[in-house]
Amino acid sequence: SCGNSNSTGADNPANLTVVPGVASGEGCSIHGGCASCPYMKMNSLRALIKVCQNLPDNEHVLSAYEAGRFSSETVSGRSVADVGCEPILHMRHFQAKRELPEKLVHQVLHS
Repeated sequence: SCGNSNSTGADNPANLTVVPGVASGEGCSIHGGCASCPYMKMNSLRALIKVCQNLPDNEHVLSAYEAGRFSSETVSGRSVADVGCEPILHMRHFQAKRELPEKLVHQVLHS
């Protein structure tokens, strides 16, 4: 564990102790990884948000870890978030329809 073993981390997030992982073969391996970890399967987005909302942050030390918005733009004026999501949307279209999206074909042929 890291930090003081008597600290629960409630007073100072930097003193949070490390939660023990599973034994070998139960998930923490190249054969299973996080997807087969019984502890990871207990996590949900709702539970994570609840934990984050209940963390004491009187001195705003956690704000340094807050995810920033992708407000920057590419040279052509598109948002970085839109550019980053585009390949995923193309892949989803291909998986659903078994054909390349027209927008992707157009971009490849006319770039």
